[in-house]
Amino acid sequence: MKKLIVGHIEEVEIDGLKVSAKIDTGSDRSSICASLLKELKLKPTGKKVKIKSSLGEYTRELYKGKIKIKDKEFITDFTIADRNNLRYKILVGRDILKRGFYIDPSKWSLLLQLINTNNYLFLTVNSFLMNSFFP
Repeated sequence: MKKLIVGHIEEVEIDGLKVSAKIDTGSDRSSICASLLKELKLKPTGKKVKIKSSLGEYTRELYKGKIKIKDKEFITDFTIADRNNLRYKILVGRDILKRGFYIDPSKWSLLLQLINTNNYLFLTVNSFLMNSFFP
């Protein structure tokens, strides 16, 4: 299996919606912001999982969806979390990354939506350039 290199921010497509996602090797599972749940129309699996974090342990319901990162596409389960106060509404965890990805933290891939259009600009830069423009 060919492994692809991703940065710590990547463009992903979930059930047809393109968004920028945070790649998180410290997270066992991938999660989606609760505010995107209606837009994505993901189906609940009927299963729940326990999540451990620095805030404690709690249970989350699993939802099934299709994700595409670069040229790899597959069906996977996502937990739902309130990520409204966070920059990225999608968190890609090890459950997806172990399916054939290497992480290069010096790479960033951003999805920028052009104002008042349906056009997108996909930009990949290294962290040196990003830190120069976004200190």
